[in-house]
Amino acid sequence: MRRKHHRPWTLSEVVKLVEGVAKYGAGRWSEIKRLAFASYSYRTSVDLKDKWRNLLRASFVQLPAEKGMQVQSSRKHASIPIPAPILLRVRELAEMQSQVPPSFSASKFAGHTGSDRSSVHE
Repeated sequence: MRRKHHRPWTLSEVVKLVEGVAKYGAGRWSEIKRLAFASYSYRTSVDLKDKWRNLLRASFVQLPAEKGMQVQSSRKHASIPIPAPILLRVRELAEMQSQVPPSFSASKFAGHTGSDRSSVHE
């Protein structure tokens, strides 16, 4: 089987994925693919799952002091910087759907304790 060519995610695709997770829930990748990514034949439901996982990681790694854009990493395929409001929305959705990565404790979220996790980060 031939490997497919890497196709970087556009900001509009990322927004569409976040909206799909907000509407249908994380884990409903086939449904999100069918309803929100029907015209994107090059994106599979596994691509959506993988991108969501990477967005989750980015949203919990980014420090609240960093405003604006996500820091670029030195990877083989550089991705577009994700605006901070989108990463905050990803974090909100993850917390609503109990998708906080196990390697992250409440104390690692900018020093917040569990009692004020629902507060808005400034």
